[in-house]
Amino acid sequence: GKYILNGIIDLIFLREDGGYTIVDYKTDSILFPKKHYVQQAAYRKAASAILQCPEENISSYLYYFRSGTLIDITDECAKLSLEEIVVSNS
Repeated sequence: GKYILNGIIDLIFLREDGGYTIVDYKTDSILFPKKHYVQQAAYRKAASAILQCPEENISSYLYYFRSGTLIDITDECAKLSLEEIVVSNS
């Protein structure tokens, strides 16, 4: 619509099954994945449009450097409607 979101995907790669995986690197000292759901949902939507791949075939992970923890947040991101979030926060 009339909104522009700006961001940079840290890493995205093609999986053997033809889908894609997004990995976002975090330096947070506390693991709080919920803080990043909206950002990752936006990245999934952008990747889907650019790569012409259904969002269902794009997984999202957070990698926390300090603890070496990898967290799959795909399901949580899939539940978000970016349009509703952008409109309600403007």
